[in-house]
Amino acid sequence: MTATMQMDSTSVLTAIYLSSLSRVEDLRKLFETKSWKPSLASTEALAILLEYLPATSDPNEFLPLVFDICHDRLRWSQDRDEEKKAQNAPQIEELEFLNRVSDNVVDRLMDRDKHLQTDEIKRAGPEQLKEWWIFRWICKLDNTVEMPDMVQSVLNVDAILAEMPDSVVIWREQVFEPILKLAAYYPSSRLLTGLKFHQLATEDIDRLLVKFLHYSTAMTITRDVKTVISPFLCYRDSIASEGAESYWLNFYKWMILKSESDFKWAFEFIRTWSGPETGKNVQMLYISAIIAICYHCADVQSSVFENMHALQKRALYLRSFADNSDMDVVSTDGIDDDMVLIGEDRAFAFPSSPLLYPSALQIKLLESLITSASMLSVYMPVSIATVALLRFYASHEEQLQFLLKLVRGKSKEYAYRDDSNWRTLRSASRWLRNKSLVLGKLSDSDVENIFLETLLEFGRINLVREIYIDPIQGPLDNSDVELHVLKSFQKHYDNASNCNATRGSLRIASQILHLVYDSISTSNELKKADLLLKATHELSKYSLTLSQGVPLSPLQIKINNNPEDIISQLLQSNGKSYLQIDELISITSNLLIGLGKPDTDRKGIEYRITRMCIYSALAADDFSTAYDYCMNRLWSNQEEIRALDNDMIWQVFFAAGRYVSPNALSLASSPSPQLTMLQRAQLMEKANDLKLQMQLLSRSMDICPENHIFEILNVWQDFELQLTQYMTK
Repeated sequence: MTATMQMDSTSVLTAIYLSSLSRVEDLRKLFETKSWKPSLASTEALAILLEYLPATSDPNEFLPLVFDICHDRLRWSQDRDEEKKAQNAPQIEELEFLNRVSDNVVDRLMDRDKHLQTDEIKRAGPEQLKEWWIFRWICKLDNTVEMPDMVQSVLNVDAILAEMPDSVVIWREQVFEPILKLAAYYPSSRLLTGLKFHQLATEDIDRLLVKFLHYSTAMTITRDVKTVISPFLCYRDSIASEGAESYWLNFYKWMILKSESDFKWAFEFIRTWSGPETGKNVQMLYISAIIAICYHCADVQSSVFENMHALQKRALYLRSFADNSDMDVVSTDGIDDDMVLIGEDRAFAFPSSPLLYPSALQIKLLESLITSASMLSVYMPVSIATVALLRFYASHEEQLQFLLKLVRGKSKEYAYRDDSNWRTLRSASRWLRNKSLVLGKLSDSDVENIFLETLLEFGRINLVREIYIDPIQGPLDNSDVELHVLKSFQKHYDNASNCNATRGSLRIASQILHLVYDSISTSNELKKADLLLKATHELSKYSLTLSQGVPLSPLQIKINNNPEDIISQLLQSNGKSYLQIDELISITSNLLIGLGKPDTDRKGIEYRITRMCIYSALAADDFSTAYDYCMNRLWSNQEEIRALDNDMIWQVFFAAGRYVSPNALSLASSPSPQLTMLQRAQLMEKANDLKLQMQLLSRSMDICPENHIFEILNVWQDFELQLTQYMTK
């Protein structure tokens, strides 16, 4: 070991030794000696202090030394007397152990902390070095003693308080001290247990918000947000990358989620908090969150709607202070298109939904929808979100069904409704149609048709005459007869106990439908009803139950609403039904149209039903039929099928190709070398089936994904071996 290396090794080991004993003054003397390598004076010294000072050391003693090192205020002089420095510099007891340490070990001791000395640290100025060291010391405290008092003592050393880096001061004031306040607010919460202070700047914000606000109540949430959450979120925003979303967004999302289960809490909080004072954008987000809370509330009590109106006025008030440039806007033109673009699944997504934009227009629209929901809830429970979805996304038919449900109400109510009640309900329905546009996709005739049908059904003859008969120009014309026929058909269809169109209620439904169908009108709605009727009658030929022990009924078909699922269950419960493949395809297609599903996948239906029949044939040990369907119905249309479903053909062919009949002849069944004629015929039949199966496997390999080729090839090779054995036998 050279003299220079021994000198450096001695200095490093001395520093480590003194650090481990918290001998700060001796460390200061050591760092001022010539024996301390000048090129490592800052970074090496800081690294050794960071790692080897005990976590229980007094920061009043070591932090001034750390700051002096960072500011390069320690100076060593070449003019000092070597002997005097040797006397002043402390030594490790029995330093002779260095002679027993190999050069390799000494090198590792000297390089132990160089992984902390990145190029960025080497180039850092005094403020950056102090910040780097203090935050890593806090990390060390978190991982060892977990005592907030010790972290606090580091942040409040009087001797160097004026030199404390701004970033550390801000962290103390906006993160550390607010969290200590929160712990003091809830002393039994054990909030600080396991809390890592050095991770608060990077830990998942949503998890922290849940932890910090877990104990807040409607009475304390405003205080907690003002004194703890607000400074903490401001700090996280200040250190976020440029262009990143504000962390206030996470708090608002938490607030919205919390309000879904406790609207009263949200109401009290918003009533007493005017939002953060950190800029217009964050304030506008707060207004947007208030709007979102109303839409996310599922409660339908009248008192809740009153509170919603209060929140709506609160949002409008805050909006006027933030920006009053559009307070006079009253038109809602354009909002419908914006809502269609964002889609129903994101209709209330915060903050991207057009409904939640913090503009005067959206706030006034909110008022209209709250009024609509409140009005509707007199007759049926309905949330404001349901009303909004009904306004923007419900189809004509969906709004029609909603109005029908509203008008019909609960059956017991009709005994107590007089003509005045019916007039009030009709006026409210027209307001929803023409003013709030909640039923805006309906026409006036749609509203009147429903009322006419209901009033006739429940015997309000005088009112029918007053509204629809006596006026010279009534609200309806003769074309609505078809609508009433369809509704009557659906009613009898739903009440039918079986699917036979020649008996019971379904027979009556058929008679009603054909009063107008073909002879008077051939509209699409009538055609759908006719196809549904035909498919339902065809299903009556089969034994089928969708509910255990209950024969299939027309209403079950509508409830199931999945024609392919019905056919699948039909195949399972009717052994040879797969042979009626054309009829099954026709039933499925007619059901699809009759149930009002999009008729854009007719070919796809045909091929999927064919696939079901192939699997059913295999289950019935009818390989020849399965092979016939594969080759004549699927392979002949394979390009078209692959355009619809790239995996269907190869999977079906693979399933049929690898099929093994439970009645397959075994080679071991005849130990005699001489085969009877019957055995020979059976072997030939089996060999022929193997050839057909290998043909299916070969075609499956032609079109399957590469990662399945070897799987299919293994089966093909196994069958090839079996075929050879059969032919040899």
